[in-house]
Amino acid sequence: MKIFERSGLTIYAILTGQIVSLLISGTSVFTEYFSVHKPNKVSIPLFLNFINYFCLSLHLVYRYFANNRLWKPLNIPWWKYVIFAFIDVEANYIIMKAYLYSSMASIALLDAFSIPSAVCLSMFFFGIRYNKRHFIGVLFCFLGVGLSFISDLSTESNSNNKKEQKSSNSDDPMNGNGNPYPHALWGNLLVLLGSFLYALSNVIQESIVKEQMDRIEYLGMLGTFGAIISFLQLFIFEIEELDTNNFFPGSQYLIFGFVTCLFTMYVTTSYFLTFADTSLFNMSLLTADFYIAILFIYLFHGTISVEYIFAFICIAIGLFICGKEPLRAKYEENNDDI
Repeated sequence: MKIFERSGLTIYAILTGQIVSLLISGTSVFTEYFSVHKPNKVSIPLFLNFINYFCLSLHLVYRYFANNRLWKPLNIPWWKYVIFAFIDVEANYIIMKAYLYSSMASIALLDAFSIPSAVCLSMFFFGIRYNKRHFIGVLFCFLGVGLSFISDLSTESNSNNKKEQKSSNSDDPMNGNGNPYPHALWGNLLVLLGSFLYALSNVIQESIVKEQMDRIEYLGMLGTFGAIISFLQLFIFEIEELDTNNFFPGSQYLIFGFVTCLFTMYVTTSYFLTFADTSLFNMSLLTADFYIAILFIYLFHGTISVEYIFAFICIAIGLFICGKEPLRAKYEENNDDI
């Protein structure tokens, strides 16, 4: 079967990708609520991810009962799941930590750097051959990300100027003083590292789901080892953050919302990669920037610029071009040439 050759599969893949994009937008909003909390920012990525991985591990319980209460042998050696889970845990941890140091504009680099990373890794692992149209689609997506990035920088600069003016005449604790991101360079490095790990995680996930075709095993094993790894790291790096003084009324709702979005995102992503490509997946997530902007208008009383609208258009064109052109991978080597 050739990817995206059947009628309607491209649209279906893109729409599914947009569902994942909306779910990621939800996790970003919940994370932002924690990171902007006054007087102290709340950063508990390991605790939040531990809950998510624990919920994912319950897929093994379903697998056990679905197999007449018999333990079915794994299709993939357990140690490979350990490696994958470690990469996934660190990617989530690094990106969520970046919210403490970088602005939303800088974190938008996550989507941009994931694309070339996913393309290179897919070529290496799957032998996927990209043609000129694929690269044109990638360029359109980069153009959209660039416009989104410029818009974020402009919005952030205007916001900082307003805050500085207000801080001189007000004691409101929400007003900022000086540069709100004094360690932005460190935050940007975290974003770039996390984006590469995300791309690596997605490529490994694609190989597991596509070639082995056992999503339940994959989700359950990822959840099991992810929960163990995040739990151990929690006691090393995050135990002090779990002080009840760092939480505030309504924290439980933010935790529930974050875990719900992240859990659903993992399940939907595993389904998406059974019929779509990692690179298309990463480019689909670029529209999360646009969705986040819309959410910030209503939740944080923010504004979006004309650049955001053009960015969305460019990304949509890039997605259409890449989705329209089929890919050739190693697991399709028996098919006719494209």
